[in-house]
Amino acid sequence: MPLKGSGLMAEYGMFKTALRGFRKEDVLAYIDEMLAERSRKELELQGQIEVLQKQLAEAQVQKEAVLENERLTTQLAECKGQVEVLTAQVAEVTAQLEEERGASEAATMRDAELSEQLEQSHQAIAALWEEKAELQKQINETTELIERLHAVGTDFCRQVAELLPEQEGEATESSVEPPLVVDMPSAEPSKPMERWLF
Repeated sequence: MPLKGSGLMAEYGMFKTALRGFRKEDVLAYIDEMLAERSRKELELQGQIEVLQKQLAEAQVQKEAVLENERLTTQLAECKGQVEVLTAQVAEVTAQLEEERGASEAATMRDAELSEQLEQSHQAIAALWEEKAELQKQINETTELIERLHAVGTDFCRQVAELLPEQEGEATESSVEPPLVVDMPSAEPSKPMERWLF
């Protein structure tokens, strides 16, 4: 501990003199006081350094937080831009899907109409085949009847010629009608009819 009054000696830089110089106790007290003052200042400075380091750390954290905030703000702006682009793309794709859905529905309706028309065509073709078969039957029956009539007419003419006297044969030959000749219709259907049916 410094001696009483040593502060004044340190302040004024004076020591009490002795026979051969300064008093040892005063010098040692001054040195102790200087060391204590130095330690106190070191502790004070150390405390200030710690406070400044703490403030620096807090400032660094705040700076990093600000930088992080700026980075996140920039990233958020970029994300908003991407969201806007994606929203526009979704709207465009939705419109395309709606358009394709409408076209698909129209195609489905058209396909149903064509299927119905095809079914009606099949029914009409089947009816025409039935009608053709009936007509072919009537043609065959008519052809057989004509053939029978032709045979009967030919036989009748032959019998008439045989019954006439020979002397009157020449006179009556010109009055006798020639045998009935009938052009026989072809039993085959016409080619355009076949092409249309097939």
